[in-house]
Amino acid sequence: MLNPSMRVVLASILLLVAALPVLLAGEGAAPQQRPLSWSGGGRGYGGAPEQHRVAQPRSGEGIFSSLSGPEDTVLSLTITLRHGPPVSQTPEETAEAGAPADTVFRQGEPIDVAFTITNEGEKSFRYIDVEGSRPGGMGQYRLVVTDERGRRLADPWKVWGGGGRSGGLNLADISPGESFTKHVYLNQWVMPLSPGHYTVVGVYWPHPHGARWGYAAVPHCLPVEMDVRPRTEADLKAYVRRLGGELQSDEPQRRLQAVRYLGFSGSLHALSDIARTLYDEGQNVAFRAGEAFRYMTDRNACIRVLLRTLDERGPITRLQYLVAHYKVPKSRTLAPTIKGLSDPDATRRAAAARTLGQYYDMGDAALVPLLGTLKDKDPGVRQAAVSALWNYRLPKATAALLAASYDPDEQIRRLVIQTLGILKAEAAIPRLSELLVETPMIACAAVDALRKIGTAEAVEALRDGLEVVEETVRVRTAAALLSLGDDSVRALLADALESASFPWLASDICNLLGNAVEKRGIPGPGPEGKTHMIDPEAWLKWLRQSPRDLTTP
Repeated sequence: MLNPSMRVVLASILLLVAALPVLLAGEGAAPQQRPLSWSGGGRGYGGAPEQHRVAQPRSGEGIFSSLSGPEDTVLSLTITLRHGPPVSQTPEETAEAGAPADTVFRQGEPIDVAFTITNEGEKSFRYIDVEGSRPGGMGQYRLVVTDERGRRLADPWKVWGGGGRSGGLNLADISPGESFTKHVYLNQWVMPLSPGHYTVVGVYWPHPHGARWGYAAVPHCLPVEMDVRPRTEADLKAYVRRLGGELQSDEPQRRLQAVRYLGFSGSLHALSDIARTLYDEGQNVAFRAGEAFRYMTDRNACIRVLLRTLDERGPITRLQYLVAHYKVPKSRTLAPTIKGLSDPDATRRAAAARTLGQYYDMGDAALVPLLGTLKDKDPGVRQAAVSALWNYRLPKATAALLAASYDPDEQIRRLVIQTLGILKAEAAIPRLSELLVETPMIACAAVDALRKIGTAEAVEALRDGLEVVEETVRVRTAAALLSLGDDSVRALLADALESASFPWLASDICNLLGNAVEKRGIPGPGPEGKTHMIDPEAWLKWLRQSPRDLTTP
């Protein structure tokens, strides 16, 4: 006889075996030629399992039976494959124009996929959509592509690591019987497709956070069969050449679409055009050019083109990111980066200065040219140079930053002070003490820097700050001292909180107190991790009590 614990183990094994076909369909095995179905039982589900209608797939479409979700939400999913639109049109514009559905595509061609989700239930459904080129880790729209052997194709975003960029949320209520459609590119989910036969399955997560919002299962569509036909080398070159011509357009949207399609082509003939587009100043065009490298499988060819472009045109942030991704030795890219510091374009000089922050392990060879940019006539370049010095924990860098603390631009002075705090530069304490009587923005930055340095000399400089006339500086100084273990400032902070004339001022003081308590590691007036949310009255009571009542973990 099996004991109770053994029965539980055996039941778990049987459930896992039963679930294997569904799990394998999304992880490399060929999708089943029937709808994947779930019903009831998950968190947030209500009522008995329902019987759902299953429509037969038409050419270029896959339709899945409905799915019950939280509060009896019932959704169905359809995906439709279409030829990608011309460069001059968006997928939505082409869909409105009635582009024909098809399942035969040419090598390197953009493939538009329309996800159509229909509310088949009796209650409204809150449609939450993450905007962006690719939802990434919060992906709601997913495509699984397998080849004739049932092998799942590589995802270029996972190959490079990390998810895609995501923007704001679109919210809308979808009434019973209504649908909404989202257009994506199949090319975003797979490396460039070689000629052959493929199967595509679409997946839709009703909420960006998936099961955490009560959806224990998600709608899948029926598999869609598609074929990719080969191109001749001459035809592929001509296709790339046409797209390269679109990069000369005056319309940023056309250039963006063209460089995106060049990436989808996977053709090495497109590399030079893509690399040049990294310098495009049109909205998001350079970003799409950087994405296009994800679809290029010849690493050495990519490195050669990037280095040639760097030598010819100088450093730019997006290009330097790609060079770092390909792990090109810094000794190879240092010279052209330094050369970029003398570029007539201030944006290029700033990019070169910012990039030199990653060369901290090369010593004076990178530091000396970087320090020269602290005197650049353009404030944006000087600001980039200060940011780059965060990584240089050298006396020479500290001395240069101290000189830069007299910069005429207040924003740059504040950044210099913050950098000195990050570097814990004890040599800067006298200068930081002088800055406590500057404008509130500068003085508060100096207080934070002294707190980060945290030595006995820094504490003495902070005590001098308690005599400053400006109240916001005094309160910030007192909170800094409290975080460093000085309980003598509790009465000052209590008085400031009690006499706060505006709610926002009291809220600011509570935030400062919350930060001080967390940094010091002592219990605050509320639950652990919630100190910033405590009301002023609770903080007043906490400040008035004896410090002996506090215990340090």
